[in-house]
Amino acid sequence: MGGDCAHVTAGFQGAVTALTVRSATSAGRLPLSEQLTLTLPAEPDSPSLARDLAGRACQAWALPGLFYPSRLVVSELVTNAVEHARSPIGLGVARHGECVYVTVADRDARLPHLRELAAPERGRPLDERGRGLHAVDAVALDWGAMPTAGGKVVWATVGPTAPR
Repeated sequence: MGGDCAHVTAGFQGAVTALTVRSATSAGRLPLSEQLTLTLPAEPDSPSLARDLAGRACQAWALPGLFYPSRLVVSELVTNAVEHARSPIGLGVARHGECVYVTVADRDARLPHLRELAAPERGRPLDERGRGLHAVDAVALDWGAMPTAGGKVVWATVGPTAPR
């Protein structure tokens, strides 16, 4: 894990709910310019809006190396919330040093997990479902999910080190 990200990720897991619940000015005591929140509907356009927010944040924070990884992680997590939770989605994107932290909150209590991918079978269509979290797992330094009183928060840390 990236040096600047390692010590923060450990504490991040415990504070992730606060980032999505409290206002951006108080969450994690980061300056407003280093954290953004957005409430999205459970609609097909929401992943695109989330990607745009993450990309613009990386540009504003001069983190060009995290532009595409952050967009990928945000897109997959918000897509999962749209598809599975079908509730309003709370998106948080925050910077800490050279890392971007992403939180996606929804009202579905079911926690995500990596699915075992089926091997392609000759003569049968490919089952492309379940690959999103594998992409998140490959790109993020760390990720996880935790239950909340009203559903769950899925979080990920994107940093400058090579993917796992």
